[in-house]
Amino acid sequence: MTDLYRAAGAPPHPRTALLDPSGTTADPAVPPPGGEPDDRGERAAELVMRDLVDTLIQENLYDVARRRSGTVPDRLAAQELRSHESWFRVDLDGGWICFRARRVTALQAWRFSRGPVWHGGPGALAPSAGAVPGPRGNGTARAEGGTAPVADGTAPAEGDPARVQDGPTAQDGTSPVHDGTAPARRREPSPAVREDVSPRPVQTLHPAALLGLLQDDSLSRPPVPGHTPARYTDQVLEDLRTAVEHTAVTLAVRRRLVTPPEPAGTPRTPGTATGGHAGTGTPSPGEPSGVTSGHPLLPRPHCLVAGERLASLRNRPFHPTARAATGWSAADATSYGPLRDQALSPAWVAVPRQDSRHGSADASGALHHLLLTGSETDALLELMARHRLDEATHQPLPVHPWQYHHLFADGHRRTADGPVPLTAALGAFHPTSSLRTLAGATRPHVHVKLPLNVTTLGVPRLLVPGDLDNGELAEATLRTIADRDPLLRDLALVCDERTWAGWSSPSTAKPPTAVLPGQLAAQVRLYPRGVFDAPHQLVMPMAALAAHEWDLLGPALARARSAGPWGPARALEFFGELADSFLTMAVGYLSHGVLPELHGQNVVVVLENGLPRRFVLRDHDTLRFTPGWMADAGLPLPGYRIKPGDPDSVCVPTGRELVGFLQTLGVQVNLYGVADALARAHGIDESLFWKRLPEAVETALARTDPPSAVADTVRRELLRAPVWPSRLVLGPLLREGRSRQVTMPAGVGQVPNPLLPPA
Repeated sequence: MTDLYRAAGAPPHPRTALLDPSGTTADPAVPPPGGEPDDRGERAAELVMRDLVDTLIQENLYDVARRRSGTVPDRLAAQELRSHESWFRVDLDGGWICFRARRVTALQAWRFSRGPVWHGGPGALAPSAGAVPGPRGNGTARAEGGTAPVADGTAPAEGDPARVQDGPTAQDGTSPVHDGTAPARRREPSPAVREDVSPRPVQTLHPAALLGLLQDDSLSRPPVPGHTPARYTDQVLEDLRTAVEHTAVTLAVRRRLVTPPEPAGTPRTPGTATGGHAGTGTPSPGEPSGVTSGHPLLPRPHCLVAGERLASLRNRPFHPTARAATGWSAADATSYGPLRDQALSPAWVAVPRQDSRHGSADASGALHHLLLTGSETDALLELMARHRLDEATHQPLPVHPWQYHHLFADGHRRTADGPVPLTAALGAFHPTSSLRTLAGATRPHVHVKLPLNVTTLGVPRLLVPGDLDNGELAEATLRTIADRDPLLRDLALVCDERTWAGWSSPSTAKPPTAVLPGQLAAQVRLYPRGVFDAPHQLVMPMAALAAHEWDLLGPALARARSAGPWGPARALEFFGELADSFLTMAVGYLSHGVLPELHGQNVVVVLENGLPRRFVLRDHDTLRFTPGWMADAGLPLPGYRIKPGDPDSVCVPTGRELVGFLQTLGVQVNLYGVADALARAHGIDESLFWKRLPEAVETALARTDPPSAVADTVRRELLRAPVWPSRLVLGPLLREGRSRQVTMPAGVGQVPNPLLPPA
């Protein structure tokens, strides 16, 4: 089976290389992937680097898009450049960075083609990808091969006169990044130096080193008044390092998951090659070599777990920190991540009902009856009895095992009127791609969402009761629409998320004993039962379709469709069918003045005989709405309860802005993520996918027949407007830092309309 990294379009032998001043590789003997322990780390770094570079270009952070030069540095002249590639060079105050890029026709002019990213020139070198970081805080590193210590590319060393505060990033994605607030200890610009003066070798960069180098370079340039400083560069650098670390974990666990252990002395056979599965030696008819019906990444009926595993391999497409769960170590990511092959047991605590909040469903006061078997429930209640706790006064709540250790391991939150730990493990669940949601091992339609004190995409993954309550209000709106709209009732099913409970310490409690709102809660998610009943249905998050695993998915869909071999033509056909159904659902909701958050994690696709048949919506608390359009549709507003001072990101004043969320999250993140994966897997020009979308828009409008105001807005904004809104993710993280709200830090930029025909 194709390696994840190679399927992503990476070079065949990714390894850090030092170049001597002539541009030749200092160590030409490069082993194949998997040949040495560092290999997965290098492949992980390139996967993160690709999203980072593409985001830097699209948001024009540090003015990299406008500073591009196509001139190859002399010392890289010997490097291979393929027919579709060009050099992308950015000159810095202290040298240059350079990588291979490819021209694209939509959203941005250039995208990262393949690594490495090189840094050279007379300035201070950033650490190589193989550099060994020094102690935290001193910013030093030891380069490969015993070369002299160099300053870390993410921050000058303590005591170094060049050390300055974080600088800013472009506020609107169109201007250079300069710092107008840095202290007086500013580094002076280096004098112009000919490139070949320095004998130092060219080095390759890891993602954090690249961002740190650009940030450091911005400090040497004249400040631009009115630009917001990038005050949280350190947070983003930490997230990038964590993303590389956790991606390496994913690659390692994935390889172990799909490669069965062989008894000592067993000869290797085709059935046990990489990609095979334990207990089988021959693939089923129509399956790719080494892939069997029991493959742990192969979606199959009656189960969502394999699809969640696939989704986790890409996570949120195009977001450079998407693979990072900041707060988890590599061991945590291995133990609790979605590629875990054994079921996970949550811990349980008993909380006083007096200070608890509950959902509207009757079972909210007794979640354990939905989550545990009969014998497990008996064991739990016996544990409560041992602690002399009555169900009338205390409620058992599940806790993610990592969160349980985080909150209760040292005993400091065990107070007389607080939670009572009952057991560290009871029940059987599988982690999903969202990390905090667990899927029932024996009842696939029952999931439970549990808070984690970790941050992903810049957002803390807690469960605040107010957000759960607003999710119920959004769900009620979706169900009202389904009652009125037969097309949506059949096309878009809605998970039941009304069963939940949360507990936090009384307001009088003080740290360290206080349990804060959102740290201790549970939400049961019930999928419509029919989704998992039919033997001819495959169910997976749409994010699974954006994973670079189409050598596995493609043949599986071809078999389900009873079609011929999977290839580029069938990939384009499938994308068109998916886009038709997806945009029909989206325009259908716009007809009622609302739009769910339609990225690939929130939308589950149900494939019937290999064809996109319907969708399942989950995580309802970010349902957006436009009051005027809802009034025209005769619908009451959801009635969200938002605390004074909290941002209201769900009430969208105009229909144009509401359609903008379809353009960004629905098309540029979700559908384009699928198109990108298909294009890379099959060598298809991605412009062919964009050319198919106008037809899908017209199909959606014809199927839904929306009010004229909605139809006119959809046609104008999707098909005729010269520009689309775009989702800015890295700039807001640099400027604002990690969010304390439920929505990720993001801004709005502009990109050329990808659906307009070429001029």
